[in-house]
Amino acid sequence: MEKNKNISFVTQITPEEIEKAQERLEEEQTDQNLGYIILVDEQKKPLYRISKDDEIFIGHFRDDRASYFAQGLQRHGFKNITGYIKFSDTFVENGGEYIIPEESLGEVDNNYFEILYQKGRIVRIVSENEKKKHLGRNAHGRREKLWPNEKQVSIPMKPTTCEYADVPEMNTEEVADYILDWLDDGKVTDIIANMLSSDMMKHTGNFESAKKGNEVTDHALGRVKSKIDEIRSNFILDIEKELKNKGKKTFIKMLHLDDFEQFLIELEKENQNLSKKFKKLSKKVPILIVTADHGASEDGLKKTMVESSTSHTANRVPYIIYDPLRKSKITLKKEKTIRNNAATLLHLLGYNADIPDCYEESLLPDDFIGYERRLVEIILDGWGINPDNTYPYDAIRKAYTPNYDWLKENAAYVEIAAHGEVIGLRKILSEREGKHHDKGLQPGATDIGHLHLFSGRLVKQPIILIDELISGGLINGVFDESKKEIKKVVEKLERSIKNGTPFHHIGFSSEGGVHACLSHMYALMRLAKKRGMKKNQFIIHFVAEGRDVLIPRSAHLFLKDILDEIDKIGIGIVATVFGRANWVRKDGYEHITDRAVNSLKKGVIF
Repeated sequence: MEKNKNISFVTQITPEEIEKAQERLEEEQTDQNLGYIILVDEQKKPLYRISKDDEIFIGHFRDDRASYFAQGLQRHGFKNITGYIKFSDTFVENGGEYIIPEESLGEVDNNYFEILYQKGRIVRIVSENEKKKHLGRNAHGRREKLWPNEKQVSIPMKPTTCEYADVPEMNTEEVADYILDWLDDGKVTDIIANMLSSDMMKHTGNFESAKKGNEVTDHALGRVKSKIDEIRSNFILDIEKELKNKGKKTFIKMLHLDDFEQFLIELEKENQNLSKKFKKLSKKVPILIVTADHGASEDGLKKTMVESSTSHTANRVPYIIYDPLRKSKITLKKEKTIRNNAATLLHLLGYNADIPDCYEESLLPDDFIGYERRLVEIILDGWGINPDNTYPYDAIRKAYTPNYDWLKENAAYVEIAAHGEVIGLRKILSEREGKHHDKGLQPGATDIGHLHLFSGRLVKQPIILIDELISGGLINGVFDESKKEIKKVVEKLERSIKNGTPFHHIGFSSEGGVHACLSHMYALMRLAKKRGMKKNQFIIHFVAEGRDVLIPRSAHLFLKDILDEIDKIGIGIVATVFGRANWVRKDGYEHITDRAVNSLKKGVIF
């Protein structure tokens, strides 16, 4: 059998073959970097390749990577492609089909950004390219376009030779640069930013890289706080100057000792017009909000990448409100979630009357009186709070983070939930046995986290909508043919059965629960068997996970699960294996998708 680092041709795809491929990886690489393993016959002719008229099912319930791959298949002339969800408008325009009704996954109305637009505020958004869609479509309640009052900057990702473990600083300082520039622009009222290193470094499984990335994030956070403090200081100097000019020197001491709000109350008793003027001028002094979409690098990392978990966590995340015009802390409500963020921001701005009835309550005290100010919200992607403060590989607690620590100690602070049922996911991710199965609470996710931060309410997610289509439970269940959503799948299966052609299933092959879930594939296999499909018609193209899993090199264990299910159900052939990095994560890398498509249709990658 011909073998090289990029591709292996084998007459049987086994866990041992994947383990051999894992051994060829670099020390810091995970399963997502696996090369191609292709099933061939004794003459080394690739078996079960996709033909033009074959049915293809992409087993994903998240659109970003699946969208790129689906469109790659379409670019190569494949037409009969179905997925759980509408991956993109382009996917549908080119003939792609989906089974979950669009209205179930459509735009979430009364989104926070829509209210800012109605109020005429000027919004600026910045992230690295990896998170562009999360601060765009997802944060906007699945709205495809920004509002007219918004502009978004997406910074290209740094080049990497090791899935970003070699560049833990990411472009975090560049994100901060944009924030500082916009703070200098007095017309910008709202700034939303994502700093992604904690999340990205957790997916590498590299503790030292995660620790370094978190320190860079903290430095950038400190730069933003310093700029806000500078704006506040200049504002206070202007107020002092005017107080002196108007002979109100007795109020200067009060200005420095009391909350600005209390200072205005006292000043109003003597000079109402001056108090109103100062309050109007104070609108230019920003309030800083710091939170996270989910946990990541605070838990699960170990001394080496191979030992580490690379998945998100189900830990709580911080919520910080820093108002430089306040001396006293605001007491925030406890036992809340990221769903409370949208109402909190509107409450800070004094827009209480505009908070939609569907929103969950503000974290601020009910008697808090906000007013229009500039807001800066920084989402520390993957910045969770480990309840075990002795964990030796907590890359957040072990990092040098003086700015975050200062804010946590001196500003309004509370811990909020950002995982599982809180964000419309399962409570428990997997009910299956094995060290590679996460039997704990389902972790948070970036796309869903951003959706809930700004939608203000619970939004049920596709994984649950698909679960609800399965009869008999996730362990032994089958898709329910009585459900209208499944009728389209039955049609696809019947066409393959009638024509004697393959039915190809492509998707991330793990119980990671972020992009895809093997339990759904097993339910589909049982349905195909029930309808009379032959064993070698249900073709599985296994995309190794490596990121959103407990063990970064666990593809061989998930393959064993699949082979066990094939034996139990009596249907299925594993024909291809490759790492998820070959799915492509962004524009400009379509050549990588083309390689994957070529492997599926020809058995070659170049």
